[in-house]
Amino acid sequence: MWLISQHYLTVQLRKVKGHSNDKANDQADALAKRGRYSLDPIIINHKFFHRSSLALFNYNHINVIDRNLRKWSNIPIQSRIFNMAMNNSSLSPINYQIT
Repeated sequence: MWLISQHYLTVQLRKVKGHSNDKANDQADALAKRGRYSLDPIIINHKFFHRSSLALFNYNHINVIDRNLRKWSNIPIQSRIFNMAMNNSSLSPINYQIT
């Protein structure tokens, strides 16, 4: 939304039914299938996106969730496990000045 408003773009979204022989949709499907077999990773700099961007999700202001959000949140206790791991003091870096 930020990118659209900053550059005064007009965006129209249309729902296209899958396998409907829509030329643009078929091209997007073919491109996605080719990318699936690519050996070059797609590296996304999440700092590029504005906070209001829907491209990446922040969880508890700690980390960017860069995987399928539905699969990540499918397990109801996943967020609790994530919080416990992030707050686990035994996983924190060692302060060698104290030791």
